[in-house]
Amino acid sequence: MVKHTEVPQKDFWKFSELSEDQLLKEAQTCDLLLFRGSRGGSSLIRSYTRGHFDHVALIVRTDEEGSNDFSIIEAVGKLGVTATTWSNVR
Repeated sequence: MVKHTEVPQKDFWKFSELSEDQLLKEAQTCDLLLFRGSRGGSSLIRSYTRGHFDHVALIVRTDEEGSNDFSIIEAVGKLGVTATTWSNVR
């Protein structure tokens, strides 16, 4: 029998907002980044899904100690699922 753990709905995230410096310091493998874009497509997605966010990416720490970089895995339009280092995204 599989036991399921229910995640509390209130404040289950580590941070509601954080600076890039905090992100580089605190991010761990399997953390999710939730995005709220400002382009028309972003607001269309939020309207359709009735959600607060319109994009998500998964963090994978691949950096050597002290380099403060990581990769994100995300689904991007016609490209499909991609992996990109944070330093190439920002």
